[in-house]
Amino acid sequence: MEKIHLTVETKIVDSEGSEDTIEFATEGKIISKNGKTYIYYNESEISGMEGCLTTLRIDDSETLIMKRYGSNSMELLFREGNTHEDNYRTPYGIFDIIAKTKKLQMEYDGNKSGSILVEYDLEVVGLVNSYNIIKIKFQ
Repeated sequence: MEKIHLTVETKIVDSEGSEDTIEFATEGKIISKNGKTYIYYNESEISGMEGCLTTLRIDDSETLIMKRYGSNSMELLFREGNTHEDNYRTPYGIFDIIAKTKKLQMEYDGNKSGSILVEYDLEVVGLVNSYNIIKIKFQ
């Protein structure tokens, strides 16, 4: 497992058109095993998920799985055109979520450097709908 530096930018547009952008830099780790690449990093206070560990699993050039562990936990599978349903576990309860991937672009040179772009619609059932863009750069 090797150390990497990441920048994470998340843009959220709610159903009424209000935009919020969160950006932070952090240290993380990367490892490749069994044909998959794993990236681990801790969320920051800025993201509202302080104390959570995020794991990104790049299965191939078309599939990304994001898992969050800690006070907030969930799993999202991103593949263009795919809809993924899961539970979002928070200190306030468990919520059903539905993520519809609009765009997924990943570049990885196999040597600790790359970028990930994900655009998706997210519904926290009965609470909120949003359009989300996540940009991650690592090296």
